[in-house]
Amino acid sequence: QRPDALVRVLTSSDAALRAAGVRLILAEAGNTGRVPVGTHPRLSEMISDSSAEVRAEVARTVGIQGINYGPAQETLIVQLAQEPNPTVRVAILKALEARRAAVAVIQRLLNDPSLLVATAAAETLGRVSHVIKPDAALRGDVIGDLRKAIDGRGKPQDAAEFRAACLEALVLLAVRPDDALAPLFFNLLDAAENERIVRAALR
Repeated sequence: QRPDALVRVLTSSDAALRAAGVRLILAEAGNTGRVPVGTHPRLSEMISDSSAEVRAEVARTVGIQGINYGPAQETLIVQLAQEPNPTVRVAILKALEARRAAVAVIQRLLNDPSLLVATAAAETLGRVSHVIKPDAALRGDVIGDLRKAIDGRGKPQDAAEFRAACLEALVLLAVRPDDALAPLFFNLLDAAENERIVRAALR
């Protein structure tokens, strides 16, 4: 009975009620590592819900470690490419598994108008670097985008966290000793914009 009642909540016409239902699932997923029986298909559908609050809650739920539901991940990638709300874009980025199909969408978000989204995109590229690294062409493309992003994102003091996230991703993508990234690392280390940059440059 409980899963059926929960599915009814998730299909309510009231966005606040739908969001509350997703939070119940999130709480259970956080405790047990799985979602209630029968709710996976509805969660996948709700990734494109009309409510930004609901979309963000669904992304956080799908992103819980140990919840593996392929269709939801595929839908996340599609939604990320068209998501209008920056808070939801960040939530989706954090929820993405390491999939080759997601990399191009994530790369584009390095230029997102929201610095928080762009920073989350750089952090996500670092997190999925192990699926990028074996593909030499893709790796070179991502490294090029990260370097451009470091050089082109406003004044250093306004984007230090973003630049640090890009640098961390570059470190994870580097294949020493063939990478010509050392000058960049030394320049950023010399600028010493923040502690995160210093730690990344010294890796």
